[in-house]
Amino acid sequence: MPIYSYRCKNCNKEFEMQRSFSDAPLEDCPYCGAKKAINKVYSDVAVVYHGSGYYCTDHPHSGSCNCSNCKG
Repeated sequence: MPIYSYRCKNCNKEFEMQRSFSDAPLEDCPYCGAKKAINKVYSDVAVVYHGSGYYCTDHPHSGSCNCSNCKG
C-alpha cells in the first residue's frame, strides 16, 4: 500500500498516511478535525542520468553520436 503526504488547510499540519487504492479520499483532518480541509502534497521527482550510456544504449536517436559505445 502506498504512503501519501497530506497537509491540513486549517491547522497547516503535514502528515503521512498509508492508504489503499480502494480507500475513500481523506477529507477530514485527524489532528484538528476540520472538515474537507485536507490536500494531498505532491513533490517533484528528480531523475538524473549520469554518464553517456543512457543516450547511446537506451534512448533511440538518429544521426551521429560521439560516444564509443554507439553504432550510429
